[in-house]
Amino acid sequence: RRSRVIEAFDRALVALQAALFGREVYGPDHPQVATQIAAASAALSGLLRQRAELSFVVFSDRVVFDRARLPSGDSLATGLGARLRRAGIESVTFTAGLTEPELGRWLDTLHRDAPPAGAPAPAPAPPAGCPHVRTGHLDRKTGPNRAGAVGGDRGKVPLHDAAAAAGRIEALWGETTDDTDLRGVSELVDDISRSVRGAADALLPLMTLKEHDEYTSVHTINVAMMATALAQHVGLRADLVHEIAVGAVLHDLGKREVPPAVLNKPDRLSEAEFALIKHHPAAGARSLLEMRDVPEIAVIIAYEHHRTLDGGGYPSRPAGRPHLASQIVQVADVYDALRTHRPYRAAMPLSAAREILEADAGVRYDAALLEVFFTAVAAPAERRRAA
Repeated sequence: RRSRVIEAFDRALVALQAALFGREVYGPDHPQVATQIAAASAALSGLLRQRAELSFVVFSDRVVFDRARLPSGDSLATGLGARLRRAGIESVTFTAGLTEPELGRWLDTLHRDAPPAGAPAPAPAPPAGCPHVRTGHLDRKTGPNRAGAVGGDRGKVPLHDAAAAAGRIEALWGETTDDTDLRGVSELVDDISRSVRGAADALLPLMTLKEHDEYTSVHTINVAMMATALAQHVGLRADLVHEIAVGAVLHDLGKREVPPAVLNKPDRLSEAEFALIKHHPAAGARSLLEMRDVPEIAVIIAYEHHRTLDGGGYPSRPAGRPHLASQIVQVADVYDALRTHRPYRAAMPLSAAREILEADAGVRYDAALLEVFFTAVAAPAERRRAA
């Protein structure tokens, strides 16, 4: 019984973390933000019918509830927990009577009161309009999570900074290739990697049913999140997963050399226009080679993400399978493109996107990789989105 309570509370915090991430990156009005808040509220309300209050404590490396480390504690500690500590909050208590609107207002408070990066953590104040949410410090004079220890999180980006990092990605479409751009990429990838770890099925639904252009920073985030989740599910090392996420963020950098009118053309491309499109992988790889500290994998992904398993695609090169990292990013890229509204067609449902990809299994795409993607990444996300 106790284990079921811990698992339910863990699911509630994972949903809150997904809502916070989605709110900051995709906007507060995205329907899946409300869905995640509702899921968290339902789980917490059920537990609060059994207990008068529910308290958890955040540490730099774990989240503790009912004297137990939560199953998703690693992800929560560096996601939601890091955001709470940044706001001067080390403990949170939910009490009976908690409502769904209160949880939404609490997330609004966390965003609105976010301190600047590097600023000392403030003393936690009672959340306005949230009578059933109490926050505070631990009752001890010293320790790794007091206000002065926020520096222990330096180099890690709390969720509320994800939108700012995404904004820096848009700067990559300009003409500069300085280290500031790469710093934004690194911050975004760190946040995505920590958030997806252990909570992919809660976060990935936030990527669907978009109305924006495919080639925005949100598409970049979508591809990076799915590529990160897929790389994790196929069992790659953490350092390689991180490099693949960097490559996913940078894979379409060469398209900044393609006129927007060509990228967004609603009609069939002419041969000359398609030649411009086919040039972007080489252009992107060349740009990345000119930057410092770019992983070699990212250059390979940029060059190969339109190469197919059977040696087709572009740019032309001697026969040979694309790098596994390139295949991972390609699957995520094609899937998100199919699931996105475009000038020439509406977004496709998961079933149609899956049919298109699996029709080329073993030819354009690795069949086993597609199976993992749809079984462990896309399908669970769709089920949670539809719930």
